[in-house]
Formats: sequence, structure tokens, C-alpha cells
Amino acid sequence: MSFSGSLSEFDISNIFLLIEQDSATGELIVVTGDNRYVISFKNGQVVNARSEAESIRRFLFVYLKQVKNYSGMEIKELDTTFHNNNRLLSDELLKKGYLDQKEMAIIVQSGIIDITSIVFSIKKGNYIFDTKPNMDADQFLTLAIPANFVLLESARKTDEEGNIGSIITADSIFESAMSIHPEQVHDPVTNFSLYVIAHVNGARTTAELCSFMFFSSCHVYTALNEAYRSGKITLVNTPDSTLKPLRQRVERQNSDTSSIMIASATTGIISITIFIMGLFLFRGNLWRTMIENQRTVRHQSEVTAAEQKLRNAQLLYQGLNNQFPLSYRQLREAKLLSDKEIILLRHTGSEPQKK
Repeated sequence: MSFSGSLSEFDISNIFLLIEQDSATGELIVVTGDNRYVISFKNGQVVNARSEAESIRRFLFVYLKQVKNYSGMEIKELDTTFHNNNRLLSDELLKKGYLDQKEMAIIVQSGIIDITSIVFSIKKGNYIFDTKPNMDADQFLTLAIPANFVLLESARKTDEEGNIGSIITADSIFESAMSIHPEQVHDPVTNFSLYVIAHVNGARTTAELCSFMFFSSCHVYTALNEAYRSGKITLVNTPDSTLKPLRQRVERQNSDTSSIMIASATTGIISITIFIMGLFLFRGNLWRTMIENQRTVRHQSEVTAAEQKLRNAQLLYQGLNNQFPLSYRQLREAKLLSDKEIILLRHTGSEPQKK
């Protein structure tokens, strides 16, 4: 199954669901302007994501250098030796003790979701999906994320994005209100927001922070926004709210041209509006049925994603502790699930149980 087209004609979320439904294996390439994004699928699940500026490999190498204090030469040797094989690279990182499975799982999963969610904001560009026999070399260990879970996380990030770009811009300079150093953050993966704050010392732009961190830029922006709103960091300069946020936005039409077009078309619009109102009244029941169906599908997707989240957390706990978790308390203490996630899981009726 190979296909291609324009994003102006076909929504990217439908492409994800189509790939998941067919359990397809291959690469989805999205090209827009000067940017190029590659999403790797294996049996319909997302196993990797990268763009011109960001990749899971880069996040892992930055983490090794920043947190684990490995030298640039060691990292360069790893990158060279396993240049085209993420599976062998991740096996080597675990086998030699460069990092543990929990660290890798969190960095890989968050990186995939963050990079992929940026793709969902793209409205102009072209896409092509090419099937491949397997994507083993592109996958880190056996980590894979259901496409519908990526869709749900992307929707959540889109809702939060409006609070990020208007306050925290690439030109904003920060002054830390907390006296803390990166070395004092003992678990940077699960305390990433605190780790970001630790690097906001003196004057540093968000662009510098994004290039310096082991999570994607979207993740950095979110952490900075939370820290700013809670008063943990302060802005030295006043951010320009007119600057575009991290993700691409649909270009606005020229306001003068729009005004002329609206004024000249007013009479025609009134006539068309009357006709459409009559049509809507006639088709009201049909629209209500469609909306209810959409709600049902969305609920089913949320339940599926929640159950997958629970399964992944249980399997990771079992791998780390050699025993299966039988309560949410164990998963919370292991920092594999947050209180908010546990509340959502219980809302869907999911409970830890050994199958």
C-alpha cells in the first residue's frame, strides 16, 4: 500500500488512521516549505519520528552528554558504529549500561509524540507513504505507540499550544527565580520541567534552550510556559505576542483584501445564507446523528489509548522489578503513571490485572 497527495485535500489524521487500520509498515514523509518530517510505522504503530532539526537519536545523545556525562568522542563512536540501525544502537546502550530501559522508554515515547504532533498542525504541504518489508532498523528496542494514542496526545498539545507561543517566544530571554543547578536534579527524565529551569541561569534564549535539551522543542516550550506561569522564572524582556509560536500556523489573508471581498459579496451571501438555513433545518437530524457517531468513536479511541497506556506501564514495571504490578499504587511509586493518568484510567474502567 503506497499513496501520496496534498495536505490541503486530505487531513493528516485520516492518513494515520488509515495506516493503523491496515496495520501497514513503512514511512510517511511530509514535506512543507523547507521542512521534512518522517514518521515510521510498524504494523500500524508509530515507532520513530524525525524532522530536519530533531530526532530521537539526537535526544538520546544529548541526554548521554548532559546527564550521564559521557564524552563527545564516545557519543560520536556510538553514532558512527550504529549510524543506520536504531535497534542495534538501543541494544548497545542498554547492554553497556549507558542508560536504563525506563530512561530510554520515556525519551523515545515523548520524542515520538512531540515531533509527530507538530506534523498534525501542518495544513499545507505534500505527503507520501511508502510500504517497506520491515522497520526493525528504525525502531528503538520494541517500543511502539498506537496511532490513535498519538492522535489524542496531539489534540491535547494543540489545546495547550495557544498558551505557549504567545508568551514564550524564540526571542524571549529569561532570568531564573530559583537557585538550582542541573546537577541537583537527580531524575531529569521525570523531572524535566525542573531540569529546564536549572538551565535558565542568567540570560538564555528559548532557542538556545531548545537546541540544548534532550526533549523536543515543543516539550521545552511547555516546560518553560508552566515555569513562567507558576512564577519559577521571570522574563527579562517583554515577549512579542505577534510572533508565531513553535508550530506552523495557517497564513492569514491580507485584511484589506478580505474587507473588499466581504463588502462586494454581502448581497450574495445573504441570499445564500437563507438557502443554507433551510437546508440545515432539513438535514438537522442527519447532523445530530453524525455528531453522536463521532463522539462514540472518540470515546472508544480514548478507552483504547488508556488501556494501551496501562499495558505499557505494567510491562515496563515488570521488566524493571521482575514482578507484575497489581495496583495503581505500585505504578505511581515507580513514577510510571501520574495521578492525573490514573484518574483518567479509572474513569475508563481500566484496572491493573495480570492477563
